[in-house]
Amino acid sequence: MSEPRTGRRIFWIEAIVVAVVVVVAAALILPAIQQAREAARRTQSRNNLKQLGLALDNYHDTHQVFPPGGTFDADGTPYQSWTVYLLPYMEATPVYSVIDTGRPWDDPVNFDLIVSGSFGGGYGYRDPSVPIEKTETGLRAIHYSPNQWLMYRNSSVRLNDIPDRGHTLLMADAFGSYAAYGDPINWRDATLSYRTAPLGFGHPFRTSGTHVLFADGHVEFVPESVSPEITAAYSGPESLKPTPRLTAQRSEPYRIPDRPFWRYFLGDRGRKSIMRFTVSPDRLRLVATFGAVPADRREDNRWRIDFAEFARDMPIEDAAVTGMLTADELRPFLNLPHLKRLDLQEAQIEGDVASVLSAASHVEVIGTP
Repeated sequence: MSEPRTGRRIFWIEAIVVAVVVVVAAALILPAIQQAREAARRTQSRNNLKQLGLALDNYHDTHQVFPPGGTFDADGTPYQSWTVYLLPYMEATPVYSVIDTGRPWDDPVNFDLIVSGSFGGGYGYRDPSVPIEKTETGLRAIHYSPNQWLMYRNSSVRLNDIPDRGHTLLMADAFGSYAAYGDPINWRDATLSYRTAPLGFGHPFRTSGTHVLFADGHVEFVPESVSPEITAAYSGPESLKPTPRLTAQRSEPYRIPDRPFWRYFLGDRGRKSIMRFTVSPDRLRLVATFGAVPADRREDNRWRIDFAEFARDMPIEDAAVTGMLTADELRPFLNLPHLKRLDLQEAQIEGDVASVLSAASHVEVIGTP
């Protein structure tokens, strides 16, 4: 009897030893994994600022000035943000082309298109180390801001205006009170000590330091130990300092206007092939505009999934489809539960259209190819 008991005792001792080894190994490995992930997130944030710096440089090459922090009309109405003006320089010209820059950013014509997040993740405006993705009003937040001495209301600062470009902050981690994507009021005071003011600079979740994009295009990780006098000097020379009126912030947080607006969705079905979906304010009419189909395009159903989510719960009754598409790409529209009419007069459709439409006899089709 003693031998089986001894065997069981040995088994449990071995099991406990193995468990202890696993726990100790996990305790040693997990911090390393977390550090590696944070290092990757930090690298991504640094790359985001580098890409923004390249876009700003290309904008300057084209216009001989940096983009304005925001454009405003004579009565102070905000129109467009630097984030919108950079779109053509961040491989997003098709997106920029459908924004009406002659209207305010939150005009019913522009509002959903700009703030809905239809741009595939915001083109590098999010820091993966920051878990805050929305503003107080639920709009998509930006985690970087420019120096208000260089980019402010209707600004037009040139590189030649900056004597020490390698030590003048152009853009950096925003510490808090994030602006919404497309909001023309989005700049910070570089003279404030980092991590001390909601509308100053500094990383809110990383105490070791802050990523800074300088005017000469290089990105530097400025450690927390750097003196406030040095970081304040990054704001630039006094000759660049704008008047308080040009850098004023809102007295109250932005509120979404309570008014009907058109809804937009931009889809991607292949390299450089953009689709635009527009829904009327009453959500009854849809216009779908397809871009040219690249010759090397592979079938990609991602846009269908995104479109189904976009149109979910909308009582769309009329749909007009224009541009180049395949017969199979008509199916998402025919699946709209309330659809009564489908206008194909301006569509160029390849494939067996008749067989696709035969499954939707309840829909009136106008202009069958």
